[in-house]
Amino acid sequence: MKQLELINISKVYKTGGQELFALDNINIEIDAGEFAAITGTSGSGKSTMMNLLGLLDTPTSGTYKFLGEDVSKMSEKTLTRLRNKSIGFIFQSFNLIPTLTAEENVELPLIYRGVKSRGELVQNALEAVGIAHRRTHRPAELSGGQQQRVAIARAIAASPSLILADEPTGNLDSTASETVMSLLKKLHAGGATVVIITHDRTIARSAERVITVSDGKVV
Repeated sequence: MKQLELINISKVYKTGGQELFALDNINIEIDAGEFAAITGTSGSGKSTMMNLLGLLDTPTSGTYKFLGEDVSKMSEKTLTRLRNKSIGFIFQSFNLIPTLTAEENVELPLIYRGVKSRGELVQNALEAVGIAHRRTHRPAELSGGQQQRVAIARAIAASPSLILADEPTGNLDSTASETVMSLLKKLHAGGATVVIITHDRTIARSAERVITVSDGKVV
């Protein structure tokens, strides 16, 4: 089954009376359970693609199918519900709330999803990434690698079908980067679809398939 299918997708921004194609007639398929990397230099269009794949933005034209369902014309409310249910995000800057503990950061998206029995899900997610022993610590009390582990636990707590990781090792040293990539490979081995967006070709080669974007086109 296809997890993602982009069909003739374009994203156009109008600036100063001119049209700028951030994405130009993109066609991509990613199967459920696949581990793929999208790579390209700054300004290539990969960040725009991530926003579209993550249902954070909509295309100017074309069709986007998520698990076989056309999401291109869905309402924002429907997109939000689908995004919360089906996609786990991992960001370069971790995006942890500094006033919350590790376990509270992991629990927060579950609250938004309306999950009632959250304790076991939070504990299992923290244990899966090896950070349960730091569950009562706030982000400032954790290293960069530990913060990214918490961010990964937050992304996987509700068992989403897609893990979307935007430069997941961008703020980490080499040792922490290897740990994070090992965790992503473990999630993939467990059946999750994993898509990483990165400018680092070494990181990209950890995936099963590398999709290169340049000037808004797949090359």
